[in-house]
Amino acid sequence: MDTLKARTEYQQEEMPCTAFDMKYTKINPLILKLGGMGVVVGIVSLGVSPDSWVEYKVAAGMLFGCSMMAMIMPFTVPFITTQRRNVERQLPLALERAPKYQARLGKRFLG
Repeated sequence: MDTLKARTEYQQEEMPCTAFDMKYTKINPLILKLGGMGVVVGIVSLGVSPDSWVEYKVAAGMLFGCSMMAMIMPFTVPFITTQRRNVERQLPLALERAPKYQARLGKRFLG
């Protein structure tokens, strides 16, 4: 029973993760579409504008950078906070958190 309780508590802990690490994640495609549209508009604006429009080029570069980050951010930065049970590639219970781990007499190292 202690192991089941420890496992349940471990699985309910909050942890940061990226969108790729989650089991059932759906990123709204509108984010990708608007980000892609902003990237295209920013690149075209940078290419078409004359050299004398410095402020316009700065604004177009900012639009390009912000749009690119809006597209990449959910996939690369671990800012999503969720329970451990929703994250792939996680152990059901970390060995150090198991109740019987502290009671063992010797340490075994394989390899």
